[in-house]
Amino acid sequence: MFWRRTVPKFIDAFLDAFSKRLCYGCSKKYTEGYYCDFCLEGLKFTWTKEGMSRKYLDFDYIELAQILELDLPLYPKIFSTTKYNDMTKALIRDFKYRKPHLAEFWAKWLYDYWTKHADWILSELKWEQLDKSQHQVVGKVDIYISPVPMHAKKEARREYNQAKLLAEDFANCFEASQHYLMQTKHGLQLLELNSVSLMPAMFERVKETPSLFNKSKFERLEILDGAFALKHDLNLNPENQAVVLLLDDISTTGATFLELFKLMNLDAEIVFLSLCS
Repeated sequence: MFWRRTVPKFIDAFLDAFSKRLCYGCSKKYTEGYYCDFCLEGLKFTWTKEGMSRKYLDFDYIELAQILELDLPLYPKIFSTTKYNDMTKALIRDFKYRKPHLAEFWAKWLYDYWTKHADWILSELKWEQLDKSQHQVVGKVDIYISPVPMHAKKEARREYNQAKLLAEDFANCFEASQHYLMQTKHGLQLLELNSVSLMPAMFERVKETPSLFNKSKFERLEILDGAFALKHDLNLNPENQAVVLLLDDISTTGATFLELFKLMNLDAEIVFLSLCS
């Protein structure tokens, strides 16, 4: 795995010296990064100032609550940075199956999305209503980052879990002194980032499941039922607000996230982030 992540970077650095590096997306245009401007144009964030609907996954949450025996109307917070189309399918598939070193690009991409929209995601208020200048820092927030787990046999065959690599590089992007305007149990509060913890083994995939391609949302829920286990619970600091970020590359129906959601009983904001949906 070390060589699969480092050797391509040395090759790219060598090609940069001669201005010959090709775009990882279209293989035609020289780029100073991994992708040319044309390919990046197809990766626009799905954000709008009017707000992104949390119901874009098209679930009937009342029916879902009965199936999962969850105490809803609490909505799972599920967000994706961009839409699933031919462009994103090709680029993410490349990262998922062949080029683990692209985790660095996708982690920075995800972090850019997070820094732009975290306040709205965490507070669930419209962008225009958020004004940090009207608030004083009243507490701290701890962020826990966990990837969606892959079955051990599948990870051995592929040699890596792209969600785990994404989570590792994403966690490294955070800097100190960040602030978040959050809707907490005490109301709207401006909180300062206290810590960022990577939890790569928080969950375990205990059941190897068949491909979910072309399966309906409820077929996926049935197949994934009991597929995960909570391996390590979080020891939350009761004095701080906690945010748990669960990461994956693609969210189709949200069934995987919802199965993980069933396992958690935490006094924390639980947010699911994927690269595309």
